[in-house]
Amino acid sequence: MEQIVALAKQLAEAVKAHPRYQAFRQAQQKLESSPESKQLLEQLAEQSKRIRELEAALKPVEPQDKRRLIEIQERVMADPTIRALFQAEADYAEIMVQINNCMRDILGE
Repeated sequence: MEQIVALAKQLAEAVKAHPRYQAFRQAQQKLESSPESKQLLEQLAEQSKRIRELEAALKPVEPQDKRRLIEIQERVMADPTIRALFQAEADYAEIMVQINNCMRDILGE
């Protein structure tokens, strides 16, 4: 068991040192230092939640709620800090998918 844990720690250190992980962490830090970008993501989460709650309660979603969501989504995608975070997150996720696929292939599942 100790050997497996040691190998897992080595893998974690290798991932941590990878440029994609480093870029992801930098993008996260940049977002944290951008109140405007953080606020946009919070607005997106709030408006999305509002619409989901209305739909779950089988209540009508008003056109202004839909328009507001679309407006926020457009502003999010136009924000360079958020776009950079999304791209870095996707690049990092690709590494994790490859690691998971490798594990699955070797373990036969």
